[in-house]
Amino acid sequence: MSSLSEGNTMILQLYIQQIEAARKYSLRIIDSLPYDEYFVMPQPSITHVAWQMGHIAIAQYRLCLGMVRGPLQTDESIIPASYAKLFGRDTIPNADCSVYPKAQEIREVFDRVYQKVIAELSLMNDSILNDPILLPHTYLKTKGETISWSSHHEMIHHGQIALLRRLLGHASIF
Repeated sequence: MSSLSEGNTMILQLYIQQIEAARKYSLRIIDSLPYDEYFVMPQPSITHVAWQMGHIAIAQYRLCLGMVRGPLQTDESIIPASYAKLFGRDTIPNADCSVYPKAQEIREVFDRVYQKVIAELSLMNDSILNDPILLPHTYLKTKGETISWSSHHEMIHHGQIALLRRLLGHASIF
């Protein structure tokens, strides 16, 4: 799946492969949607694809980079600081698309965070997995737990994106 460095050992390699598999499926369901449908909120209006993608990006950044190696000033080039307030945990998707970046920008950030996560995790090894995380989380305590949870979290959002696709009139994709 990925081109892993020799530094990776079996558990971290498995986590990376799970993250890659989750993203592969995300792209399968997202790539079939035009940008002009990213902000459509079928009734009752609860969420839209743009929010789901921004949320996956900020969560993946936080779980795999922020909690594992700590935030860096250069991270602004990966994901804008505004994404935490727009897409973070406990934010509510807004039907007004003018409060968000353009759909293409959200997609670029979604892709950029994933690429950075895979690149950085590929340079690490299992020795970090039991280390405590560097940012607080309600129930995750170790770096291994946060990396593992990243793929599961993305998969949870697949269900929401898949439902949105169906409500927008698109066929189911497996």
